[in-house]
Amino acid sequence: GAAGYLVFEKTDLTKTQFSASIAEISANLTASSEVVFIFAGHGFQIGSENYLVPTNSDISDISDVPLQSISLTHVLEHFSTQSGSQIVLLDSCRSNPFAGQQAYNSLGTEQLRIENGFSFQSAPVNSLISFSTAPGAVALDGEGDNSPYTTSLVRATAAYPDYDIASILPMVR
Repeated sequence: GAAGYLVFEKTDLTKTQFSASIAEISANLTASSEVVFIFAGHGFQIGSENYLVPTNSDISDISDVPLQSISLTHVLEHFSTQSGSQIVLLDSCRSNPFAGQQAYNSLGTEQLRIENGFSFQSAPVNSLISFSTAPGAVALDGEGDNSPYTTSLVRATAAYPDYDIASILPMVR
């Protein structure tokens, strides 16, 4: 790309394609790389874990979520072991079909709360994560091709191309 990034543009990915894309991107990273990962699509939380939902997911029960989606923690860990820094922009806080229900942790009897949106996500060292809305909230879809979050992000980066992401995100907010 114009800013010196190697760009991988993927749309409407199945789970297999999503996983293959993460591996493909990781194969091109070095310890000095900065990876910018942008996800626009369906996503929600189960307990404290956030999940990104591929297009072919068939989720009819809470137990389907880990098998049919991609854990945000998995994505972050994969990139953080391969690159020097990560920027993750998530435009995917959507209503959760299981909101208000409870699930049990598979490793014990701890009940996991299930709410709308995403839960707070801690970031690995040298990482920045930007969500399209606050934890537990549902983002607006807006009108047209992009959400208000993505529209604001595009406008701010176009208006201030020399600004770094830390300066751009407050404008987007």
